[in-house]
Order: sequence, then C-alpha cells, then structure tokens
Amino acid sequence: MEPTAPSSWKGNIIDASQNSINDRALGKRKRVKHICSECGRSFARNGQLIVHLITHTGEKSYPCGDCDECYSHDSTLIYYLRIHAGIKPYSCSDCDNSFASKSGLASHQKVHTGGKPYSCGECGKRFLYKKNLVRHRKRHARAVKKQKLNRGYK
Repeated sequence: MEPTAPSSWKGNIIDASQNSINDRALGKRKRVKHICSECGRSFARNGQLIVHLITHTGEKSYPCGDCDECYSHDSTLIYYLRIHAGIKPYSCSDCDNSFASKSGLASHQKVHTGGKPYSCGECGKRFLYKKNLVRHRKRHARAVKKQKLNRGYK
C-alpha cells in the first residue's frame, strides 16, 4: 500500500544536489531531501516523510474490524490483527516461544544470550532490558532527592 500524505501536509522538498564541488567530483549521486515542515527532520524518500507526518497530525485512518480501535499505520493494524487472531509467526529457535512481531522475537532472544548489555553508570548493576535500567536510574534519582530533602530539614 503506497502511503498518502495527510490532508494537512505542508512538507518541503529541497534539492540536495547543491552539495560541495568535492561531492560532485567524487561522483556522488544527486539526492533530494524531503523535510518535515513541523520539526525539520529530513528523509530520503517522500513516502518516509508522509509516514512521519502522521506523528504530527495524529491521524488514525486504519480501523480494526475486530474492535473499536483505529491505528496510524497499516503495519500497526496488521500487528494487532495478528494479536486478535492469535497468530504468532515469529518463533524462537532456542525455545517454544513465538511472537506477533519481529521486534518481540528480537527482544526475547536476549534472554538466551546470557548477557546484560545495559549497565548503571552509578552502581554498575547490569540489565537485560533498557526499560529496566531506566526504572533503576529513577530509583537513584529519588534517593538523591530524598537525601537533599533530609539535609534541608536538619
């Protein structure tokens, strides 16, 4: 399905072929950048810009036939249709778990590696998932805040 621009689209297209003489001499091909007029983010393809613009408009034009939800992107709708139907096409090769999305499988596979890639810079504690590290750091911040409050009341 080809993405279509939201009705409020005001995207700008700039010709990036005005690169330096060195770029042209090196034979780099002409690039056109598609710039979001809302936030300035640039994209190589117009379709990428159109998909991005939905984040600013809040438009949800993909309704689910099984419930009352509407989604911003067709890929999100497809994911939730799999959830409704109980379809989990992405299976773990190390165990019997399966998932509705590739990202779900990729996140799960960290369990099998044994490594914990996220570490706290303050105490060195390590975590399997970034969200757990973020939650842990908030505990440090609360403890520091509590210490400062206690010092103020002495």
